[in-house]
Amino acid sequence: MSKSTSFKTPPNVFDDFVRSDRLEAELRAREAEAKVKEVERQASQAEDRAQEAETLARQAEEVTAQAEAILQGVFSSRSWRVTQPLRQLADTARLLREKAKR
Repeated sequence: MSKSTSFKTPPNVFDDFVRSDRLEAELRAREAEAKVKEVERQASQAEDRAQEAETLARQAEEVTAQAEAILQGVFSSRSWRVTQPLRQLADTARLLREKAKR
């Protein structure tokens, strides 16, 4: 049988023939699926990092609130109010010394 007679009839559907355009389409689809999975993985990692950042921010806010409460307690204490004139005197003396050095 010659080559020309072999190609006169289309391939049989039962002989595992697959057209090249279909193979290329399947390859592109697999590549696209792999890219989608990679993007989903990256998005998941970004979400995890964002959640960690939110947790750290909440913790920092709590620490800040605690520090502010402690500082407010100091400022409202009797000893802070009683020693205010002494602190003002010390500040004035420091300023005078700095001016004298110039």
